[in-house]
Amino acid sequence: GKQAVDLVARESLDGVLMDWKMPVMDGVECMRRIRDEAVVHTPAMIMVTAFGREEALNEAQRQGVGLQYVVTKPVTPSVLLESIGEALGRGVVREGGRRSERVDPAREAKAKLRGARVLLVEDNDMNQELAMELLGEAGFEVVVAGNGREALDRLAADDRFDGVLMDCQMPVMDGYSATRAIRENPAWGRMPVIAMTANAMAGDREKVIAAGMNDHIAKPLDVVEMFVTLAKWIVPAVSRSGGCEAVDLSGVGVVDALPGEASSARVGVDEIPCGIPDLDVETGLKRVVGKKGLYVSMLRKYRVGQRDVPARIRAALADGDHVTAEREAHTLKGTSGNIGATRIQSGAAQVEAAIKEGRQESEVMDLLVQVEGMLGALIQALDDALPAEVEAEVLVARPVLDLEGLRVSAGALVGFLADDNSEAADVWHERLGLFKQAMPEQWRQVGEAIEVFDFEGAIVVLREALRVHGVEV
Repeated sequence: GKQAVDLVARESLDGVLMDWKMPVMDGVECMRRIRDEAVVHTPAMIMVTAFGREEALNEAQRQGVGLQYVVTKPVTPSVLLESIGEALGRGVVREGGRRSERVDPAREAKAKLRGARVLLVEDNDMNQELAMELLGEAGFEVVVAGNGREALDRLAADDRFDGVLMDCQMPVMDGYSATRAIRENPAWGRMPVIAMTANAMAGDREKVIAAGMNDHIAKPLDVVEMFVTLAKWIVPAVSRSGGCEAVDLSGVGVVDALPGEASSARVGVDEIPCGIPDLDVETGLKRVVGKKGLYVSMLRKYRVGQRDVPARIRAALADGDHVTAEREAHTLKGTSGNIGATRIQSGAAQVEAAIKEGRQESEVMDLLVQVEGMLGALIQALDDALPAEVEAEVLVARPVLDLEGLRVSAGALVGFLADDNSEAADVWHERLGLFKQAMPEQWRQVGEAIEVFDFEGAIVVLREALRVHGVEV
């Protein structure tokens, strides 16, 4: 970095390709120094890094550096050429002096990945929907696990996966522990495991690699970065066997672990709400590659799933459960980034960091109050803007119900309820997504019964609802 600052001060350079993580002076600090100290003129600067694009942009913003161009490693010639052309204001020139159309770096990656079968390990239903939609459209077959323990159970029953996309912070078993368990099994030792996490703190990538993961995709998702990273590690079995030409899953979408066709769910497609404070709709739509129906569906999930996060964080801290409190803040950070609620995303990141670093409770609460105010205003605005009734519909993929997982989880839940054991509430919240899917009409009644310690009533409703699926507990 210091050599670069000295060189730019002496010579007239058109552009600089800057690494981020370097000893003595990192790339962001170097860019700031070049901007402040350049004698001749400030060259166009492009950051080239193995870390996530969002991480680099966030760090540059934190240090007050206007960073426009980020290229992620591994670098492809087309992406590098396009980035340099844009940074220098010259576009991209092809053979014969003809200016090309804008290069889509993800297109080639998607073509290589078509037909891939992956295990998505993610506990948040909003993140599940986003990843499944993007992957399904690209021709992936996706199996969903709600936590690390479920992922290991899935692999034990069926390890015919081309790769694993692993969230890091989850209940029951986190992604780091699950990955270490995967690497300890010789049968899964070579399976690509790629982290998908909202963390962008120093040392997080090193922690991912140390756990045995191959790479890291930052949340909120950058679609281009996601597919380029996946293509670096994942080779579809259909491609390895020479059968890729005959396989086209683009019309199938996403399926769960059970064989057969994908089932469908209906979601509303409303007008995108405009003028809501702390909601950058343009950024949110970029996250979902312009899919308005998916974006509105995510807004609906956000207002339901994140509404009570501050209260849940307070309750966890009061119980001394800092792991759960940190995870709740982490999830709020990621989901807020997904929809474009960038101020809430930043505030949640501060709460997460404060809990993680063990700061004074008063400091954590002050930060939480700020987030709570912004979140409450956004939730109220979404309640006002999004009607309760669905006026139009589109078809999106939904996982097939995991009957075996339902039997195990419901059996454990009923066991705790029958024993008047308060751990029933933990099981209920840990597997809430599965219970919601299994009993969409009754899950609220069961949850409310558990909340007021009416365990017998919860058992009655639970057993009646699950008989529809042939599950006896």
